[in-house]
Amino acid sequence: MASSPSDANPNSPPRSGNCRAEGSESDVANREPLVQRNSYSVYGLPVTPDSRRTLADNEYLARPTSANPGVTHRDWAPPRASFDYDLPGGNNMPPDSLDPSKDSAISGASVGNRRRFRAITPATAQDLETRGRQMATILTSTPKNKHSTRDNAAGERLPNIAQSIVTSIGVVPIASDVWLFQQLRSGQIPGHAIVARWVHMKAKPTGAKTKRVAEAPVNFSNDRWLTIPKTSKDLKEADLYTPFVTLIDAALTKFNIRGREVVENRAKYLKHLEEEHHTAPDLVILGAGTSFEAPSDGDAVGYSNMVTFIEVKLDDNLNRGAHEAQLVVYVRQIFAHQPNRWFVRCAILSENRIRVYQFDRAGAQTTQMYNINAEPELFTRIVLLICTDKDDRHLGLDDTLRWEMDDNGRKKRGFIKTLALDRAKELVLLNVNPVSHHRHIRGPATTLWEAYDPGTRAEYLVKDSWSSEGRTPEWILLQRAAEQNVKGVCRMVWYEQCRSVDSIRCEETTRLFFNRIQFRIVMERYGSEIENFTSVLQVLQALRDTIAAHMGLHRIGILHRDITNKTILLGKAGAPPGWRGVLIDLSLAFDLELEADSSVNKEPIMGSHFFQSSGILDSLTEINESKTPPAHNYLDDLESFFFVLCYLFFKFMPNGTRRKLTDQAMNVVDDWDNDKADKALQPKLMLLTSRTHKRSAANQISTSWGKVCRVLFEEYHEWVCKIRDEKDRLVDEYMERQEEEKEGGAKEAQTDDREGSIAASVDESVPATPSAPASPPVSEGNSDTHHESIFAPLLKQSATHYDDVLYFFDKAITALGGTNPEPERVQEIPLVPEGTNGKRRLSFARDRPSKSSKLHGGRSSRADPSA
Repeated sequence: MASSPSDANPNSPPRSGNCRAEGSESDVANREPLVQRNSYSVYGLPVTPDSRRTLADNEYLARPTSANPGVTHRDWAPPRASFDYDLPGGNNMPPDSLDPSKDSAISGASVGNRRRFRAITPATAQDLETRGRQMATILTSTPKNKHSTRDNAAGERLPNIAQSIVTSIGVVPIASDVWLFQQLRSGQIPGHAIVARWVHMKAKPTGAKTKRVAEAPVNFSNDRWLTIPKTSKDLKEADLYTPFVTLIDAALTKFNIRGREVVENRAKYLKHLEEEHHTAPDLVILGAGTSFEAPSDGDAVGYSNMVTFIEVKLDDNLNRGAHEAQLVVYVRQIFAHQPNRWFVRCAILSENRIRVYQFDRAGAQTTQMYNINAEPELFTRIVLLICTDKDDRHLGLDDTLRWEMDDNGRKKRGFIKTLALDRAKELVLLNVNPVSHHRHIRGPATTLWEAYDPGTRAEYLVKDSWSSEGRTPEWILLQRAAEQNVKGVCRMVWYEQCRSVDSIRCEETTRLFFNRIQFRIVMERYGSEIENFTSVLQVLQALRDTIAAHMGLHRIGILHRDITNKTILLGKAGAPPGWRGVLIDLSLAFDLELEADSSVNKEPIMGSHFFQSSGILDSLTEINESKTPPAHNYLDDLESFFFVLCYLFFKFMPNGTRRKLTDQAMNVVDDWDNDKADKALQPKLMLLTSRTHKRSAANQISTSWGKVCRVLFEEYHEWVCKIRDEKDRLVDEYMERQEEEKEGGAKEAQTDDREGSIAASVDESVPATPSAPASPPVSEGNSDTHHESIFAPLLKQSATHYDDVLYFFDKAITALGGTNPEPERVQEIPLVPEGTNGKRRLSFARDRPSKSSKLHGGRSSRADPSA
């Protein structure tokens, strides 16, 4: 059999997309080992003559030659070898990226007009380059919420926590009277006439003089509640507690509200999940049943068995804004302790007036003030509404979740109902508490449950989350990832749409909030959150595989946009490479195909400032408040992965235990989660721009995590900094062009109405990475002009960027004795058709999979891109 052209002439260029050996067969054994050539020697790994010969022999045996015809050039890849392929654009690439002497984080290792890849295949690289060019045309994306969600408030002062929550909730609209009466009717609350008979009830006298003694009023007389003190200078707030407890208890007893008890909670501080905090609502209504659990500390009163609360104030001191900051702290703890809660109704009460609040996953709404003396019947019905026992759903409890309690009132077994192929199925919870539960009020409120099917014993991960209406449903993205066999992304088994916030909100306020829809997605079960790791190798392998999963999503046109410690899970025990870490929660993901041209007004993305990239944070600062934020791209997510690595290095020890608050390593990430973007950005930039801070951080890692992790941190840190520097350079060049056009009197190029402007000035001590419009180039093969991001030169190098970051982890994992997945051949993925400017419009009606596709493996009705 004749040898291939590459075998006959080693110096001939390889076919595009194929791997090739460097040098002839005769000098294979004399070459330097691939391990050393790929810089593994930075860790001091021994390279012996025997190991060199073994590598060379293996490489020789795998090469496609006349002596070994079973292996083709397309299938052959040397161990830990690099891949070469022809770059799109050929010699039009920047000179720096073609210089073989330069191996920077920006340009990658290059030889001639070919770039060498060390962790990905040529086919994957070409697809990533195509997606990068497509992303370069996306100029804006869903804006980010300016304030952090503060999911974990440990170590924070209560006033700061309260202000953060109030800010994240936003505007609190006032509901109409119509909405309130609708809730009273749907909650089966006794009508006005029935309540009026009790309110104005009079005690019948007894004894011999019955006929001569007038009947005495029991509850209400002379337009006032008899037991409630009148407003006076000497009246104190504490004077109202006992009278209101007596009155509310009488109403609950009269109207047979079972399993409810009103408690005066004066000076009784209830424990938060963040153990250093304790708070004390004034009046607490306790509940009994399958959704209310006795407090873990043994007390009778806690947030876990609280139906609702009433905050008592003097009428002269009623201040809506100040009191809302107090309410949200209590409400957040109810949501945190009761993971099946999806709204909470509570009240502020004075000697004369009452106001009802409803907190849900879209924020909050309130009613107007009602005079409890002028409308005593309405006041009584409001109390019955927020304490009702008629249906758990009217308390905001998800009745598809239930628990069995032990003799101490603690949960011992749990169940969750879901729909599989439109049939109800009840799964048994493996743990009575969720694996992960976001504690913020407004937002997705992602909650993960581990459960199993008692019939088949199959284990699942059940995710409940509230997605902002108008975004691509997560199940569509998960289905596409499964169809394209993207490793490291959670696999969906089935899903269901449960409920929406607008079903319990006032219709007149719908334009004042973003509606959210609850989805329940059942997935294959994996490990716990990444912060529950037990070894260095385990956590690095998990991070490496989730970065590869992120690359796989980007390759098929999906950008995750929510990389945090909560969205990365450890793989199953003994999971193969590619599944040692699992990326979850695509509820905020951006679909380049469905949403590239979307004009839907979407809710700003809420997230923790801790993991947001410096560029995104900079766009949220006060100096850039009036500017349009930059489009989120994959580089922001890769930077977020770096901050996840920092979170693990500086908050945990190598065995997975948390560092003590006094540990100096904690100072490196101190205030990264500050509610204000300006204050969260400053310490991040100190780490990225100050050599002293970087050296100090690296020393902390070296002392506790070891030299391998220090090198990984330094390499990743340098890569992030180079990307930021390149962004700054592109911004400066754009600004210079703009100035030249102004000085020359040239007319400004028309910009797309979606294009954002960059910050005009930046504090020299705080380097920034803003986004700005660029001059509109002409697309090849298309006469129409379109705009490109000023970061387009970077975004078009996505293959190099992913390869660099994966290579950092591959070296560290190998140095620790772990294994890395070999770059594998993957099926060709149909990309965006030519002549569409990098975008493809799809119709939801056409692309929504049929019901039969809800189960994993079902066929989808998604239209063929080529159709």
